[in-house]
Amino acid sequence: MRPARPPRRVGRVSTRIAAFGSTATPALAELRRELVTLVRTAPASLRRVHRSVPVAAVVGVWLAGTLGDAWTTLAMMSSGVSEEGNPVAAAGMAVLGVLGYVLAASLVCAALCWVNVGRPTGLYSWTVVATLTVIGCAKCWQAVDNALLWASLT
Repeated sequence: MRPARPPRRVGRVSTRIAAFGSTATPALAELRRELVTLVRTAPASLRRVHRSVPVAAVVGVWLAGTLGDAWTTLAMMSSGVSEEGNPVAAAGMAVLGVLGYVLAASLVCAALCWVNVGRPTGLYSWTVVATLTVIGCAKCWQAVDNALLWASLT
């Protein structure tokens, strides 16, 4: 019986490994390229927010959701009629304080809004933009839900 031949080398990667990951590597590279482009085009989109209805709508949704959720969370937590139901948020509030946690969460929302207003160039970036838009709408819903809960408790 003959010993098995070692796989032929292509650069530093064997042909077996290269064949196995050949479809994943270009997709990841494309995803990275589209996300970098999305982040790099965000400042230009923010500069034209007053001329672009879609960008203004996205920024408005994020502002309403972020500020509404922050205001209602601070109001409910400071009034003492409610406590945080999310255990991760409650732990964050224990470490940072309510105001610190709300500010940190608002900064994360600002970063997500920043990425959301970039110009999508392909399928991956369109998927990211659509997902972030849904998250912005969910923040608005959370603000309305908090306001309704606070009104029912007081």
